Amino acid sequence: MKLLDRKQTVFIFGLAIILITINFVISIYSTIHLLSIPDYVSNSHLVIYDLEATKSELKEAENTANSYTITGDDDYLIPYNNSITHINNHLSEVRKAIDDIANVKGKIDTLSQKVADKIKDLNNAITIRQEDDDYVAAEEFLSSDDLKQDTEDIDAQIKYLQAYEKDLYETLDAHVKEAKNRAIRTFIIAVSSMAVLLFIVYFQFIEREQKIRTEKAKREIENRFQTIIEHSSDVIMLVEADGKLLYVGPSITDHLGYSVDESYGLLVFDLIHKQEQFKARRLFKEMLDKPGDLFPFLFRIVHKDTSWSWMEGVAVNLINNLNLKAIVLNLRDVSERIKYEEELNQSKVEIEGLYNHAPCGYYSINKDFVFVKINDTMLSWIGHTRDEVIGKMKITDLIHPTYLPMIFSSIDTFIKQGYIKNLKFDIVRKDGGTLPVLLNSTIIHDGNGNIVVTRSTLIDNTKYRGETTG
Repeated sequence: MKLLDRKQTVFIFGLAIILITINFVISIYSTIHLLSIPDYVSNSHLVIYDLEATKSELKEAENTANSYTITGDDDYLIPYNNSITHINNHLSEVRKAIDDIANVKGKIDTLSQKVADKIKDLNNAITIRQEDDDYVAAEEFLSSDDLKQDTEDIDAQIKYLQAYEKDLYETLDAHVKEAKNRAIRTFIIAVSSMAVLLFIVYFQFIEREQKIRTEKAKREIENRFQTIIEHSSDVIMLVEADGKLLYVGPSITDHLGYSVDESYGLLVFDLIHKQEQFKARRLFKEMLDKPGDLFPFLFRIVHKDTSWSWMEGVAVNLINNLNLKAIVLNLRDVSERIKYEEELNQSKVEIEGLYNHAPCGYYSINKDFVFVKINDTMLSWIGHTRDEVIGKMKITDLIHPTYLPMIFSSIDTFIKQGYIKNLKFDIVRKDGGTLPVLLNSTIIHDGNGNIVVTRSTLIDNTKYRGETTG
């Protein structure tokens, strides 16, 4: 295609700008009604979630309160109090989201009052059980018609609010679809009318000017950094203040699959996983405010084939540097390291689970016979909490007095040989009952031969010695 002279190019470019402006005005007019939809509508799904979570937490609070009144076990009060906290948090989020809607505000106030009434009733039942130790009265309180009516009223209020929010969300969706269809029609008409004109403008002016600027920038940057970048296995990038890639090193092809030419014009955020983009944009803004500071980072980077890998690196804002005028990024792939760390953490979780939920009791004591570690199985046997045991109780506190002389006579042998096998005795539960057990234990020493802790295993010996006694 023959290039036009400067006057012809300016005329065509001006005409294209006019057509683009008209198209822009038409598009804005076609979608302006969308702005009249209140912002709170976009939060409808969050309101629905918080309402459903409130109902679920209320059910959990009622169940744990009922369990407490039956058993009197204070452990049930922990999840009960957690549920109450969660209920208040969810209702607070709902109130913030719809507090400016007059016809709904009264409903949420009513719901909040009903929830507060139910929580008050649950607390009263717990108080009866705690202070009067009256299981029957507490159970009657929990099964009262008033409490059932509160539950039905709460469910009705929640269903009403959820239905209201669902209608708002559907209204938004309908408006969005309508605006999209109108915008598409407007766009097709406008594009059809100026397609040929924009084709000429692009190839006669924009492409030529862009090519000149790009080639000039490439030559300037490549002359400065060619030696360093060509010998680097890391991905090196120069980024403009608006996030556009000004330059990338050739190693981007090996790491991300893009050629160097394909990389020009991309936004650096296009290479970052969508779940990491908010954090990346926040870091980028902080870099712009702090020229010269180093900013380490770790993000998931998206490859050309849409796969991704973990890459860490460091960024520095050198936009004020007259030789660079860019933000410099240096990235390296650390996916294998991240994968190894995740596998290691998973293994730790699995090992801890096996320790705590083993069919036998595990514990460790220090040289003074004080517990430093104990698994959940043994805690369930003795009836004590971990806080009551660790650092406070000795193993001898749990051994039945009948067996203490035998235990003390075995200590010297245990210390001398470093282990003990199949030692039989009874342990005493918190409620006074006993449990026959079989002990196997090994002493762990430090580098100087001093006793650090024991690794001990208790096996329930009931089936060999009859049922436990109280």
